[in-house]
Amino acid sequence: LARRCTRLPVNARCKSSSPTFTGLTPTTTQFQKWERFGTDTDEDSLEAYSKFWKFFLRKANKMHAIADNDPLFDELADKLQEVDPKLCFEINKEPGKKWSRSELVISADGKVDAFPKVLGLCKNNPSKNLLETGWTVQPFRQRMAVAADESLQMGSVELKFTDLQFIAHPAVENEEEEENAGEGYIPRIQLAICVKEGTVRVSAHISDMVNIMIMAMLGEYDTVAHVASVNYVDIIEETDNVFPIFELPRVLDSYLADVQARQDRKRYQARQQIRLGG
Repeated sequence: LARRCTRLPVNARCKSSSPTFTGLTPTTTQFQKWERFGTDTDEDSLEAYSKFWKFFLRKANKMHAIADNDPLFDELADKLQEVDPKLCFEINKEPGKKWSRSELVISADGKVDAFPKVLGLCKNNPSKNLLETGWTVQPFRQRMAVAADESLQMGSVELKFTDLQFIAHPAVENEEEEENAGEGYIPRIQLAICVKEGTVRVSAHISDMVNIMIMAMLGEYDTVAHVASVNYVDIIEETDNVFPIFELPRVLDSYLADVQARQDRKRYQARQQIRLGG
């Protein structure tokens, strides 16, 4: 699906998992975090956003029942690509309910240079009118809840989440570099991934599958913003801090919280020194 943004490519499916319906409008704090990559709000962009939302509102009620083979799906994709050719979308439905509420996810398909357009389009949506027609808008593909026993099927190859282990290291030389970083600093990790012996051989195909699994677990923004590199190793020599791949969200969140706590502590100490005169 070149223009139709689904959670996974047409020949790749996470068994058991489904896209996450949040039903929530992003908070100001969330937008401030995402806007580290910028937001496009120039005159031409604003005009393109307005045209897209006018089209969407005209079709909003029909969109609740949209299907992949519906001509409206292609029409929506075309209109979105008029905003930016890199943009795509997915539509999530409220679980267990057919019509009541739906969520439009605007995605850059992992392309960081299109993040400003995603944020500009989402921030300039007619939220009141959308809510009245049962719609919320979410920038970026969200995290999927992945169970330990799930697997990814892509073509004839199946890769189980339990087949992968990883170790994560900060993408900086030392903690002091993180603590002294400015407001725009984005903490990142380097991943070393080991495929369980006797399962599959690491190849470009397997690497693509692992990338899909990582984005499914972390969501689009966190994958692009916080994963600096992914490397493959035959064996992980360290015995501590080795985790199964499905624990990646917990490990990343713990690391980000730790960096934030150390930065806050450093800033507090600096303020105290100023207050005490030195």
